[in-house]
Amino acid sequence: MKCDVCGNYPIIDVSVIRNEDGGRLNACYDCIDRITNQNVSIWFKTFRKKRENIMENRKYIDGLSSVLAAYERKELPFKISSEDVEKLRKMYVQMCNCLNPGTKQKQLAECYISYSVEILRGNKKD
Repeated sequence: MKCDVCGNYPIIDVSVIRNEDGGRLNACYDCIDRITNQNVSIWFKTFRKKRENIMENRKYIDGLSSVLAAYERKELPFKISSEDVEKLRKMYVQMCNCLNPGTKQKQLAECYISYSVEILRGNKKD
């Protein structure tokens, strides 16, 4: 996409700024920083990365939310150790704060999420 300010074609770093009338300005991060006299582009990059993390982890966030809510209501059809519950809670909070889980955390979450889904579908019985 072309930057409307400098005319360059940066590969990724272009933001679309819209006004209330629907007009738009495509500006690369370098131009945004020059116009504002600040490192505003870092804010955009940080926001975009956090948003991507949330979208990538959506299935874990939704799945853990369901598992933890069922645990709190004592409606889980299987047992979870208190240690694992704390790990799942910590992971849930971490992902809600836009951070990525580690490999072991993902494996633990996938184990409980897939197990609860299988039980709900009736494929597995205690």
